[in-house]
Amino acid sequence: MPALTFAEMFGSQAVSNIDTNNDLYQIILDLRSFQDDYSGGDFTNNLGIKNLPAKAEYYQQGAEQISSEAQFTNLIYALLLLISQNQATNKNDDPEQDIYIQPTGVSVVTSGSRQGQVERRFTVSFFSFDGVNNVAEIDAV
Repeated sequence: MPALTFAEMFGSQAVSNIDTNNDLYQIILDLRSFQDDYSGGDFTNNLGIKNLPAKAEYYQQGAEQISSEAQFTNLIYALLLLISQNQATNKNDDPEQDIYIQPTGVSVVTSGSRQGQVERRFTVSFFSFDGVNNVAEIDAV
């Protein structure tokens, strides 16, 4: 399995818009990629966004119904799930894959202010040959 592709990491409808002449460096995510495959999205595990047209406003920057933090949390979670779905089965199966996401458990919080919430844990690993003070620079991953 080769390294993950742009579409496998960001969704099949994401766009890389790089124009150095105009100082434009963008990656544009398309929420349609985060739907289930039966709705035209990339998720094959029934974890995608349901009924996107009804929820589209929820994801607009500055939407008043919900905080920006919640919107961005959903998008980061979607990216983690998408990469997990498309990655090699085991972290050592593909040395070209520079990121590996390992699920480390799911539980229901039983005490404190988060009681009753479901906690899903991941370990995200990045692989490189370079590092500054044991931390790789962005370009080294």
